[in-house]
Amino acid sequence: AGCVRETGSPKSNNEATSSTRPSNLRLNTQGNTRMQSERTDIAVIGAGNIGIAVAYYLTQLNPSLSITLIDERQPMSLTSAVSGENYRNWWPHPIMKRFIDRSIDLMQEIDAASDHSVISTRSGYVLVTRDSSPDALLDNLQSTFANQLRFHNSASSYQQQLHDDGADALNNSNAIQQCFPGFDPGLQTLVHIRRGGSISAHTLGSVMLKRMRDYRVTVQQTTVNAVESRGSDFLIHTPDSQVIANQIVNAAGPSAREVSSWLGVELPVVNVYQQKIAFADVHGAIDRSQPFTIDLDPQHIDWTEDERAALSEDSRTQRFTEQMPGAIHGRPDGGAGSNRIKLGWAYNNDASVDTGTAPLQDHFPEIVVRGAARLHPALKQYYDGFPRDFSHYGGYYTMTEENWPLIGATSAPGYFIATAMSGFGSMAACAAGELAACYLTGGPLPDYAEALSLQRSDNQALMREIQELDSKGIL
Repeated sequence: AGCVRETGSPKSNNEATSSTRPSNLRLNTQGNTRMQSERTDIAVIGAGNIGIAVAYYLTQLNPSLSITLIDERQPMSLTSAVSGENYRNWWPHPIMKRFIDRSIDLMQEIDAASDHSVISTRSGYVLVTRDSSPDALLDNLQSTFANQLRFHNSASSYQQQLHDDGADALNNSNAIQQCFPGFDPGLQTLVHIRRGGSISAHTLGSVMLKRMRDYRVTVQQTTVNAVESRGSDFLIHTPDSQVIANQIVNAAGPSAREVSSWLGVELPVVNVYQQKIAFADVHGAIDRSQPFTIDLDPQHIDWTEDERAALSEDSRTQRFTEQMPGAIHGRPDGGAGSNRIKLGWAYNNDASVDTGTAPLQDHFPEIVVRGAARLHPALKQYYDGFPRDFSHYGGYYTMTEENWPLIGATSAPGYFIATAMSGFGSMAACAAGELAACYLTGGPLPDYAEALSLQRSDNQALMREIQELDSKGIL
């Protein structure tokens, strides 16, 4: 469970008493220019799904707080706008599983109260490999799901578990073909994580924003030029005004490291740009009932000899003639009546500081469709071109070395963070928002809180466990 919800309007030890402070304070910070200032209890920098969730759960834990969300863009228009919109409760470590399970619980609460508009499907996550004995994977699943991991040799027994939790392992190539005739016939093992599927990330954020209308929450669309600590306050400088806050939350996604540097706190995060494509599957290459599927195996991309030779001559494309990592993934996209599919492959490892320009690579669509054709041979029909209904997009994954979130307090009193949720921000948003709100209001913390904070680096045993897993879960 997460932070215990309080009733009424209790004040935490850190809560500002807004009624005793001027709401129109003017400060002279730029020569003779006098700037308009706004006082707020808590300022949240970043209005993506994470920042919105922080503000939302603050209103649930302490309705009397005044909260200001600040972002230079419209809410959910940067990283959240290019979400993969998937969720699953399988992670290589039980701490992450508990965290995401809590987030799914909270998402389901919001979904049920919003006429089931948030969770689009619960078709699960499918992992496939050509290895008939993927012992490391199965051992990890066994430790994660315990008695909820079921083994099958036939299609019929596997299909009977459709609506159960846990996971099902199908270790029979003929049975896999019977269940998924469009898959590569060379597959030997299939694992189906049952508690997973797709969501509408935009709807999730929109519902939380709508619910905050009755609270003291404002959204400012403006650029943050700097943040400084002055006494017991934080001053957030924008081009036309200042926001003065008693506490501050850094949920700035790709800009989180820069924002933190203004307050003298170094965040161990990098930004890595990843891309996806989506298009109308006019050839019906992927069955509309297929769950989100991940091909775990490394591969060499399917080039002709002439293509491979030409690519090898260019240093920018030579890497695509060598062995590529696994975890290429795809699924049907859109609701009833849609024929769109979505494909992704997080093979990029290049850390970036610049987050202003999207470095889309023209060759990515061909790379990913050829890679995905190993699992879905029918995708080879798109080797010669895509239909007009085609999208190529991407976003920055802000991540730690171990690819775990950073949520909680920092060495600067009153300064909190909610960041580093690379590729899983939408599914983690609710639990991340609730956890950050617990820190801010002084509420009880869940058992996974310290492991998801900056303090985990001091836990050498945990850091060794994470390193030994040798799996970051990047999608």
